[in-house]
Amino acid sequence: PVEALPINRRAFFSLLFVVSFLALPSLSLAQVFWDGGGDGISAYQEANWHNTLTDANPLPGTINDNVPIEFNLEASGDATVGGTNGIGGQFVLADGRSITVNDTVQWRQFDAGGSSFSSSLNGTANGEVERLIVNDQAIAFLQLAYRIEIVLNDSSIVVIRSGNDPLVASTVRLESDSTQVFFLNESIEAFRIEHLSRFSVFGGEAIQMENIIFYEELNVVTGETVTVVEPITKPILLGDVNLDGSVNLLDVSAFISSISSGGDYVPESDINLDGANNLLDVAGFVNLLGS
Repeated sequence: PVEALPINRRAFFSLLFVVSFLALPSLSLAQVFWDGGGDGISAYQEANWHNTLTDANPLPGTINDNVPIEFNLEASGDATVGGTNGIGGQFVLADGRSITVNDTVQWRQFDAGGSSFSSSLNGTANGEVERLIVNDQAIAFLQLAYRIEIVLNDSSIVVIRSGNDPLVASTVRLESDSTQVFFLNESIEAFRIEHLSRFSVFGGEAIQMENIIFYEELNVVTGETVTVVEPITKPILLGDVNLDGSVNLLDVSAFISSISSGGDYVPESDINLDGANNLLDVAGFVNLLGS
């Protein structure tokens, strides 16, 4: 028979305890889901959230404004987190934490018209990146305070409102050709200079007319200029308004219609890359025809 090896029982049980402890999920890494069981609106009311690890609401004071939130948060269904007027206060994610919104959730940090500055979404200055992940047909109305990575999938929408620097060191990942980002009260030129470099499209650098377009619209609620940002799946051939793969006389009628109708933005007609279809594009279009 094989002789049993001697075992230091104290060391053995100490090791067993350590292994068992490490195998336990961390309370701070728990996934916390919105169930609206409180007032159904307030992001800072723990009764509206459910901790899957403890099968209970998060402890009082763990989801408050101006306090780093040590959970990964997720909201699904048709909830409106923040209600009509927005969340309020500084919504601060602790190091490496995330917010995920799915389905038709509206994550509101200000009212839909953009007139109320009620809240800022804030990351931390430590090692890991904090994220807002927007999926499905969810919409996030954001005012950013510091360093958030925004990830857009599916047909999601993000509306960003702020002062001179709306992104404030944040970055935006466009992972679907059906998603949109709206910058309220932000010009095309300001977007190009200040924010374009902070975007990526399908994992690559964002390049105007190559994989991304941006153009101006009017916010009918506030009367302000809105810059709309959309990914595209293939490069735009400027001047090819009838989409036949070349710039020729067949494009003339469609070009004239696009700059005079006031309809939807036509990127092929935006020859001077100013985010609009207007008479300023005519000279460039004529040059393309003659080249």
